[in-house]
Amino acid sequence: MDKNSPIRAAFVIAAGGTGTRMNAGAPKQFLEIAGKPIILHTVEAIASLEAVDQIIIALPMEHIPQAEAIFIRQSLRIRPQCVIGGDHRQASVRNGCACVHPDTDVILVHDAVRPFCPLEVMTRVLETAWETGAAVPGLPATETIQRVSRDGLILETPPREELYAIQTPQGFHAGLLLEALDSAEAEGFHGTDESSAVRRIGHTVTVVPGSPDNIKITRPMDMELAQLLFSKRQGNQF
Repeated sequence: MDKNSPIRAAFVIAAGGTGTRMNAGAPKQFLEIAGKPIILHTVEAIASLEAVDQIIIALPMEHIPQAEAIFIRQSLRIRPQCVIGGDHRQASVRNGCACVHPDTDVILVHDAVRPFCPLEVMTRVLETAWETGAAVPGLPATETIQRVSRDGLILETPPREELYAIQTPQGFHAGLLLEALDSAEAEGFHGTDESSAVRRIGHTVTVVPGSPDNIKITRPMDMELAQLLFSKRQGNQF
């Protein structure tokens, strides 16, 4: 790779959520904040990153028409490509990565329901991934975290300074991520995120500063926080 050339980046968005914990009767990525679907907020944020020239969304086949109907009505710098996801997150991301242009330098994987990731966080992840091969955003733990047994007994208190809440987007050299996902698939490994698959094949992953605003909308109370964050952004305080 020529480190002096402009970075060519692609985003793969994992959008397989069903909204069970939201009790909303609809996939959470299609719920609206200020009259706009969450997935559209997410795509618009991603498109603000100049190095990105491809956005791929992996989601259940039955949800593709709804997603495409949202994007076709918009004037977007990048028109997202919707692909059929798998039966778990890792398979969905792998399906999305299979559609990335072959000359892409960095693939960034993002949760569909993180609509307010600041541009500076995405930029940090992209640039660090380009330099080191793999980068994720994270926030230091602010509370004591305990390892607890299944029957509710404390097993261990890890040092808090070593604990981070990891966010997305997670960025990787394209070839590295594809290798990690193929290896995981071949050997039946299902990680909780892409960085676990990359670390599994022996590559280090760098943590860069994330943002408290980069929330993942999972439960009803998260929608209330998202509305506040949107209002904050509209007031040019985001």
